[in-house]
Amino acid sequence: MAESSNLKIFNPANEIAQRLMLAKHMPKGIFWAPCFDNSKNLGKLISGLSHEYYRMGLGVKILFDEMDINLTEQKLTDWERSCGIPDSCFNITSTTDEERRINAREKFANFQGIQTAADIERLALTFGLVVEVHAGADYFSSRVISSLTSVSTTATAVTTTEHGYIDGLEVGINNADQTEYNGTYAVSVVDENTFTYTFAGSATSPATGSITTTYGTNKIRKHTIVIAPTSASIADDFALEFPITFSTTGTALLQCILLELIPANVDLIFKPIS
Repeated sequence: MAESSNLKIFNPANEIAQRLMLAKHMPKGIFWAPCFDNSKNLGKLISGLSHEYYRMGLGVKILFDEMDINLTEQKLTDWERSCGIPDSCFNITSTTDEERRINAREKFANFQGIQTAADIERLALTFGLVVEVHAGADYFSSRVISSLTSVSTTATAVTTTEHGYIDGLEVGINNADQTEYNGTYAVSVVDENTFTYTFAGSATSPATGSITTTYGTNKIRKHTIVIAPTSASIADDFALEFPITFSTTGTALLQCILLELIPANVDLIFKPIS
């Protein structure tokens, strides 16, 4: 009980409570009775000490709050400086203090390097995103094209399984009997099994042959990571209250962070939420 009572001296509700707590800790007896009377010298001394104790306590609380990244206000700029903000991902010029605290917390907690798929999944969870992480060598195995047609210079390919491509990905088209279709092209995704690309044109439609797709060389695929968000909904163990407005959207910020963290010899493909 004594320990709990002593602790309350340093955490009063207000200055009056501070004076009463301090007076109660004075020795018992007639000599000390005036400590409760503000008209007596001893009471005035207790009041003066209580004022200083309360003021010092507020200062200590402010200091502790500033040491907490979730509460800091006056030291927010120092927190950002220690985390290396602003940078290419985190911009502080157009955000509120709360958003700045979130950005600093995210970078402080998560910029520890990415080594495994679990590291990427953990980082994504801090933004409320559930993602699947795939090795390029597995994700971009050859796809079989069941239909390849064209109108003018636009070719449309339909794969027997989900292709997993994103807009702008350079994909190889192989083994069409009409060689005009073959080559490496930047694709535009229509749906999970269909994509289009622009080629020279003037080819027979539909194309024939055992047509397949490829993405890059074996070396490129081995050094490619595919991040595929599985849902736009917030993860169950998202640590922060939603909605939170980041300086950029959560998925774009996550992508920017991953590009900063992954090794230089690794390509990152970030699929949009479907």
